[in-house]
Amino acid sequence: MATVAITTAPAISASAASCSPGFACGWSANAFTGTQKSFYLNTEYWADYGFSNQANGIWANGTSCGQTRFYDSEYALGNYILLKSQSIYGTSYHDDVLDNGSPLGSGNTGDWDDKISTSWFTECNW
Repeated sequence: MATVAITTAPAISASAASCSPGFACGWSANAFTGTQKSFYLNTEYWADYGFSNQANGIWANGTSCGQTRFYDSEYALGNYILLKSQSIYGTSYHDDVLDNGSPLGSGNTGDWDDKISTSWFTECNW
């Protein structure tokens, strides 16, 4: 009798997610799952892409700018959480669960799920 091996593909983990160099990214669900949107321009109004107030995970990977601010209102006003660039610093560059605050920024405590409206690259070398 022949033996049949059954294998299952491993689940995709948060570590398998990524944000391309030069971009700030957001995901619609925790742990970098759901819909992903990537933003390239210095200041991006997420409503222009139908993604305002929908992010539950964020990632910063600017290549010319060391930090990305994620604001709770349009036009880079109000409170923000801040992440350092993966490409430049290699630390503090993503947050996969926004309902427990974020490490840096003026609004770094509290629930940030579904509250980001704008991303803005700062600490730029241009």
